[in-house]
Amino acid sequence: MNKEVLAWDIYQMLTGSPMYTLHKVPVNFTSIDQYLDIFEPLLLEECRAQILRSMNEQENPAHKLRLLAVEPADPFRIMRFEAPVPVLGEAGMPAPKPAFFETDLVFVSYEPLDLEAARAVREAEDEGEEGEAGAGGQEFHALALVSGAQQGKLQLKLYVRTDCISLYI
Repeated sequence: MNKEVLAWDIYQMLTGSPMYTLHKVPVNFTSIDQYLDIFEPLLLEECRAQILRSMNEQENPAHKLRLLAVEPADPFRIMRFEAPVPVLGEAGMPAPKPAFFETDLVFVSYEPLDLEAARAVREAEDEGEEGEAGAGGQEFHALALVSGAQQGKLQLKLYVRTDCISLYI
């Protein structure tokens, strides 16, 4: 599932159109393969919907991180960053929550994700106009899974699609 979700293009997700072919759920299944063929796309579409809902409902602050290393872990890449250190609270106040938790799904790019530009592209496509692919003009963007987060360090796991492998090396 990590491989499938991390391969998604955030801008394709934002178009609102289904990413998978969905089939009607039968009362009985003839095989385990039929069950998987029906429910796997439903599970992935629900996952996509939850990610989009979270993006729209929560404030998603941008963090500028310094890349320390990229390591192969085929078919993934592990990216290690110097992470922002939370500022300690005032005397007697609890320290703020960490910026990242293990298993968080994050968006990585050279520039911040521009939700307004992505919505404009989607609206233009709905009206039959051609929108620019990759709203915001990022040369690199990907979904990543936080696989390690500790004070001052952040480790992300990205999936390396074979058609984009030069971007990740």
